[in-house]
Amino acid sequence: MTDDDILLAYSVSADRIREIETQFHRFEVGGAKKTFRQIKDIAQSYLAVDGTEVGRGNRIPLWLFGFLY
Repeated sequence: MTDDDILLAYSVSADRIREIETQFHRFEVGGAKKTFRQIKDIAQSYLAVDGTEVGRGNRIPLWLFGFLY
């Protein structure tokens, strides 16, 4: 599977407020102190946070997304 195949298989959108949304998930990007306040009522939502080594629950270290590229 190539990068183009992935783009054709999934709808992905992003905006300037550090928010990434796919058909099934929503990711809010922020620093280590980012809270779930903005996404608390949204199902399948996650925080992609910088400045942390280990994730817990729906908090994912931002550096892990580098392995997907």
